[in-house]
This record gives sequence, structure tokens and C-alpha cells, in this order.
Amino acid sequence: QWTDLKAMATAGKISSFKITDATKPTLTLSTADLSNSTALMGKIAAVTTLKVSDTSANIASNLDQLQAQAAKLASIEQSGTKAALGITAAQLKSAAAALAKIDAGSYTLAVTGVNAATLATVQANTKVTSFSFTDTSANIALKLDALQLAGDKLTSVSQSGVKTALAITAAQLSADSATLAKIDASTDVPYTLSVSGIKIQDLKDITANSKITSFSVNDSATNVASALSD
Repeated sequence: QWTDLKAMATAGKISSFKITDATKPTLTLSTADLSNSTALMGKIAAVTTLKVSDTSANIASNLDQLQAQAAKLASIEQSGTKAALGITAAQLKSAAAALAKIDAGSYTLAVTGVNAATLATVQANTKVTSFSFTDTSANIALKLDALQLAGDKLTSVSQSGVKTALAITAAQLSADSATLAKIDASTDVPYTLSVSGIKIQDLKDITANSKITSFSVNDSATNVASALSD
């Protein structure tokens, strides 16, 4: 019936709806019902309270459509077992109105496509339970410490564009090792590093690390001279 009504509304055959109920009824729709339903929604929203009920996966995959109809929807609820909604970093902003209507704010998010520009916003959002980061080699290196602070929320890091050696410090090589291990972990092309601030005492470990393609030493003249004489 909803499909037929959509077709008639789109064809301009429905001028208006009149509800005979004493009180304004609530009409519950699935995300599939929203497809190509702009004309129908515009007419029926005036006489009913509209809400959407569907699985977490369907809500996430149809989030843009929900956003387009957000002004007409009273609420959106996750049916069945609730799971984190898989959305993009761009949707976190563009679909804000729809997100605000999901389970009165009681939802969680798994965000993909996070980059240097959106990282701070994603990390500050308490509804985000996991995210993946994709950006240039330079920006990954720039945000390495911030990514490390994300801990287990950070699921993966991917280099976009032409891959180059990540310019990091010797301190980061140790402190940010958990994040470094997540870079391009699912690809056959490993990341490479250009490390600055190496101490003489760490040279053996540095030269044994196959991911380090270049490094610079920062140590006392005494230590450097001692190493050269060995």
C-alpha cells in the first residue's frame, strides 16, 4: 500500500490526506519506505507523526535519505540488537539532524574516512566507539601522537596518495608503536619511516628495523666519537 501511495503521490494524483482519528496518529516506516517518497512524505507529514524503525545496519546505509526527510520525522529507532552505526566522517556533519533523532541520542558510531581535518571532532564525539583514519603520509606523521591517544578506538590507518616515508622522532618510534602497527596493516606494501633524533646507543636497533629508510643522529660529540672509534 505504501508503494502504491508513493507512486500516486509522485504522479500528482494525491492532493491531500485527511485523517479521521481523534488524535494525530503515528505512522511507523522502515528505511526502505523512504526511497523516492518525497512527494508522499510532504503530504502525509502534515496529518501524522512519522517515525522510522529499522535495524542499525539499515539506518546507517540509508542515513542520507533519513537526513533528507529529517524535518518530517519525529524520531528514528533502532530495532533488534543495537549495533554501532557505520557512517563516514563527512556524514557525522552532513547528517547531524537525522543522527540527533536516533533513539533520543542513545546510539553509537563506527566512523570511516577520518582524516587530519576531522580527527579532533571525531575524537571529541563520545558516541564514536571506533574509527579508521585515512590521509597522506605527511598528515599521518603529523597526527601520529593524537592517533596514539585514541587507543583501541582507532581500528586502522591507511596512507592515501603517493606513499612516502613517515617523518617521526625517535621518541615517537617507541611511544607510538601501537599506532604504527596499524598503518597499512592489511596491505602488502608496508609503511616506511624517516626517524630523527636517534641516540648512538639505539643505532643497533634502528639499523635492524627494516621499515626505517633514513635517520639522523642527535647525540653528544663524546658519544658520536666513541661510536666512530669502535
